[in-house]
Amino acid sequence: MLVSIFGNSIDFVDASIVNVALPTIQLDLAGPLSAVQWLSSVCLLALASLVVGGGVLSDRLGTITNP
Repeated sequence: MLVSIFGNSIDFVDASIVNVALPTIQLDLAGPLSAVQWLSSVCLLALASLVVGGGVLSDRLGTITNP
């Protein structure tokens, strides 16, 4: 449970960092705001999938060590 809470908090912190950096990313890539927002969504989706994968892994390993 604590690992899941930690993973979700890391996801929230990453979302905050990416949102603060969006104007700089837009200037560096010289693209429209909509493209930069897609980049933010992809980044958050990748991190969220790692949280889900970590939960599945902890379920499987938890049942092996605690029968």
